[in-house]
Amino acid sequence: MKKTLALLILALAVSGCDLATFGSVPAYLDLTPPDGPPEYRQGWADGCATARDALVDHFNKAFTTIRQDPDLMKNPVYAQVWHDAFNYCWYMQDTIQSNKI
Repeated sequence: MKKTLALLILALAVSGCDLATFGSVPAYLDLTPPDGPPEYRQGWADGCATARDALVDHFNKAFTTIRQDPDLMKNPVYAQVWHDAFNYCWYMQDTIQSNKI
């Protein structure tokens, strides 16, 4: 009886998952940082990862953090690229999740 109840709860939990918001990224959305200096690449990676994490459901948001290096935010290249990457990845992921593409 316990095993059946556990399987039922697991099935209900999994059936409620939306894989688009559970961290999967479509293959055609290239999130690799463009070539550039290390602070540029790091800013892109951190900004894009933060945007992706920001679009998960409310439960999973409890386990995400803003990926941003406070020391590098003083670097104008890192700071600008972080914001650009955040905006780009937010828009692309939101568009994909909304089935607009």
